[in-house]
Amino acid sequence: MLSHASNRSASGTPLTPTSLLTPTSLLNSRPSLRRQSLVSLCGAMAFLFVAAPLSLATTFTWTGSAGDNNWFTPGNWSPSGVPGPGDSASITSGTPAANAPVEVAVLTLTTGTLSGSGQISVSQTLNWNSGTVSGTGSLVLLPGAAWTIASGNVTLSRTLRNEGTITWSGTGNISISNGTLTNDNLIQFTAATGTPSLLA
Repeated sequence: MLSHASNRSASGTPLTPTSLLTPTSLLNSRPSLRRQSLVSLCGAMAFLFVAAPLSLATTFTWTGSAGDNNWFTPGNWSPSGVPGPGDSASITSGTPAANAPVEVAVLTLTTGTLSGSGQISVSQTLNWNSGTVSGTGSLVLLPGAAWTIASGNVTLSRTLRNEGTITWSGTGNISISNGTLTNDNLIQFTAATGTPSLLA
C-alpha cells in the first residue's frame, strides 16, 4: 500500500504552499508552534544586539609614553587609544600637540602645555586650572559646554572661542600671551571674595 502525507493541518484546514508562508497560517497553527516561532524571533533580536555593541565613553590620561608628543598616537594615552567625541581627555603633565581637529566631551588640563595647529573642541566640560594652551589652532567651547575658573593660573597663547558658558567663580588668573579670547555667548562673574584678574 502506498502512503502519502496529509495536506491538512491539525485543525483540518487544507494547507497550500502559499498558506504555509503567510502570517495568518502561523497564527492559526498550534500553540507550541507559535511559541517556538516567538522564541526564534527573540533569539534573532538578541543576536543583533550582541553583534552591535554600544560605544561607551572612555577617560584617557596623557602619558606621553610613545615619546612623539602626538595627540593621535595611541601609545601616548592610558588606556591605549585616541580620545574622540564623547570621551574625556586628562592632561596632568607633558606637552601633547594636536595638529588636526579634535573633539572631546571633557578636557582636563592641570599642568603641562597643550599645543598644535588643530582645532580642539569641547562639547561638555573644560577643567582648566593650570598650565598653558598654545599653538596656531583654536580651543572652542561648543554650545552647552562650560568652563568654571575657580582658582589657579592659566596661560592662553592661542585663540579661545567661547560658544558655551565661562563662569569666573574665584580668584584665578588668565594670562593672555599671543592669544585671543573671543566670547560668542556668556561670561559670568560670580566670585564671592577676591578680584578675578585678566592679565595681558
